[in-house]
Amino acid sequence: MGRINENGFSVRGEINLITRNALGISQKSFQLINEPNNEHRWMPGERTWGEYLEPSKLIGAGAFNGDSVTANFYLQTFNSGDAEPILKYGKDVAGVSKKIGNGKMILLGTFIGYNATAHTNEATNHFVENLVTSCGVKKENKGKLLLRRRIGNNREAWILINATDKDFSEMIDLEQWKNVKDLFNEPVEKNGNGIKVTIKSLDVKVLIVSK
Repeated sequence: MGRINENGFSVRGEINLITRNALGISQKSFQLINEPNNEHRWMPGERTWGEYLEPSKLIGAGAFNGDSVTANFYLQTFNSGDAEPILKYGKDVAGVSKKIGNGKMILLGTFIGYNATAHTNEATNHFVENLVTSCGVKKENKGKLLLRRRIGNNREAWILINATDKDFSEMIDLEQWKNVKDLFNEPVEKNGNGIKVTIKSLDVKVLIVSK
């Protein structure tokens, strides 16, 4: 978040020095923000009038034009300097990106983690996918299931996660792997070079693939 310094301590009300200097930015404003629909699933109630901003969406800018992100927990805006604005709150900058050496540094002015579970929305998911893709990171699996691999010498463990609120089935490409079995010896339904996987909502399946 840019609010933790090199010693792991939170920097009250500002951006830590390393992040600030690397991006060439400074803080313009910082305020807590109400949850969508004024729910209180994570945030406590306001102690006084005007303590929290009204629920808001941040609008994509530059390479992320057309995207949007639901702001959660806090909203921080920046004087962006020579960093590229990627999120806007009205006319203010609420997210920046800057090429540094062979890499890229990104700072978002809100906590978007609540959008993964508590306040799930496709717009924020789409923004995050575009964000990581712009950094050269691609999803392991093209479908809805999340895939994580544990790699051995001649085999891999594929951890498939259904992070949605519904049960569903999906075809998973076995790629170059010829053999597959379920970690808990449940039946495996192969179809050509793929396997049909059915996972309940918020559940996990582990497949062992080998050559």
